[in-house]
Amino acid sequence: AFSEKGYHPVSIQEVADANGIPKANIYYYFPSKAHIFYALMEQRITESIAAIETILTIEDPKDVIKLILRRHIDVTASNDRIMETYAWSRPPAEKEVIDRVVTKHKKYVAYMTEAMSRGMEAGIIPKANPGILAVAVFFTPYSVHSIFEFDDSSKDEVLNTIYALIGFQDFPDPDKSA
Repeated sequence: AFSEKGYHPVSIQEVADANGIPKANIYYYFPSKAHIFYALMEQRITESIAAIETILTIEDPKDVIKLILRRHIDVTASNDRIMETYAWSRPPAEKEVIDRVVTKHKKYVAYMTEAMSRGMEAGIIPKANPGILAVAVFFTPYSVHSIFEFDDSSKDEVLNTIYALIGFQDFPDPDKSA
């Protein structure tokens, strides 16, 4: 339910109905809607971290940057309102609940930072603060998505625009050159 509608419009009853379970079962495992949201967010970030860890084993920094950005655009283009809510309007919850997700998010951004650093060292993107660049790259697709709905048909245009923003241009996409 969150993936389609976002956090705020969805009720616990809708979550229960979408999963075919009684509302009481939801409350048995999750004390609030925010706890469900953060559990889903933690799962999504964990999946993204696993994918990036695999990508970072590739030696060619061009391929690393392209594959990480492609994956990030794919997640954004999936219209996943959970990620969008996390980026723009996180619901309140206990500090330890939020901190667990924020810690994983920082790991995700640290991996993006590593990819940007590798690109700078290889001279394929201009020298800058790689951490700031990684955060900017992280939020850019969500900013674009909040104004212009994009999907599979337009995500290449978004990706190429991000390449231009970071000074990384004119390299064929490794997914399409094989």
